[in-house]
Amino acid sequence: MPTLNVVVDQRFFLCPSQRVWTYSPPSYQFFRGCLEVFDHVRVIARATPVASIPERANELTGPRLEFLPVPYYVGPWEYARKHFAVQRVVRESTSLDGAFLFRIPSHVAFAIARGLRRQGRPFGVELLTDPDSFFTHGLSRHSSAVLFKPYFCRETRKLCGTASAINYVSGQSAQRANPCQPGAWSDTISDVELGPDAFLARESRPSPPAGPSPLVKVVTAGALDHLVKGQDLLLHAAAHCHAAGIPVSIEFVGGGVMQEFLANLAARLGLSSFVHFTGMLPGAAAVRERFLAADIFALPSRAEGIPRALLEAMAAGLPSIGSAVGGIPDLLDPAWLVQPGNQSDLSHKLLTLAKLRQEWPSLGQRNQGKAREYAQSALAPRRKAFYEFLREATYQPNRALPQEVSVIHAA
Repeated sequence: MPTLNVVVDQRFFLCPSQRVWTYSPPSYQFFRGCLEVFDHVRVIARATPVASIPERANELTGPRLEFLPVPYYVGPWEYARKHFAVQRVVRESTSLDGAFLFRIPSHVAFAIARGLRRQGRPFGVELLTDPDSFFTHGLSRHSSAVLFKPYFCRETRKLCGTASAINYVSGQSAQRANPCQPGAWSDTISDVELGPDAFLARESRPSPPAGPSPLVKVVTAGALDHLVKGQDLLLHAAAHCHAAGIPVSIEFVGGGVMQEFLANLAARLGLSSFVHFTGMLPGAAAVRERFLAADIFALPSRAEGIPRALLEAMAAGLPSIGSAVGGIPDLLDPAWLVQPGNQSDLSHKLLTLAKLRQEWPSLGQRNQGKAREYAQSALAPRRKAFYEFLREATYQPNRALPQEVSVIHAA
């Protein structure tokens, strides 16, 4: 009975009912593709007990999916306190049956992979983001995270260079920076798959506004737990547009601990009446409604993989601006790329796009065409081929599950 062990860096919530929940991908829906090829999926990740189901969270547990919890920690200092408990789970995990897939960067994945290499066991890798850009000063809520950048870069290159199969989720730039070994199976398959509902008909989009200097409605989306999406830069760019006589509003789709900071920044820039925070929305349909009401999408990220929000905005037909980082250059016209962290470049591009009202429909049409490359119908066969290779090249049967390992089954 082929089993796929998937090691992920996301943190999960464990309810008293033994059901597991998460705010960020992957959820159970993501693993449906794996379950077309493998009989079972076993997710290995950090989890913290909670008294009740978190509001608006997505469930991980489901039929044929197990969860092996790793002791919960956030940041390097909490990890240091729980080091021995984490290492116990790491050692036990290397004895599991089945194939292994590491979604990296992830310290737990690096540790388990070292154990597999000592055993001579093959494994697969999905590279979600290049740590060279992600572990940058100011991006993490933990100020010491940047000190670990050399470690994450080194271990990421090592895993990519020793994997039997690798999917460069974050695109071609990450592939160039972290090459695979000769003869390894490799592809660049996004883990963002757009369903038919994501592609809004062109006639459903409003016509570009007319009249003297009408308000330009800019939307961005992403968690507000840190400033990795460049939300602060976007506010400064909006202030620049106002100073140039082009009124711009900014809508932040998503919630998080940095909302108050951004609201205070908007007030200092004189933009309070032009800035709106939606908080966490209940689902993709609600996000699409916000995209439909906007004129421009902006994602000036300081670090990125293949951003779901940008792809969904492009599928909705929005002209878009994004940073030349991660997988964004694979998506946008170079004319609308900005240098990450460059406030002046972002201000110039946003002001330029705001003035090109009559070109918004054609720019949106171009973006929608590019987004169709990420439709479920286009990506599903490639992802299935990846899983099939993993099953044939890395599956290890007849391995006993250690008695010490306690997995959570679907309720």
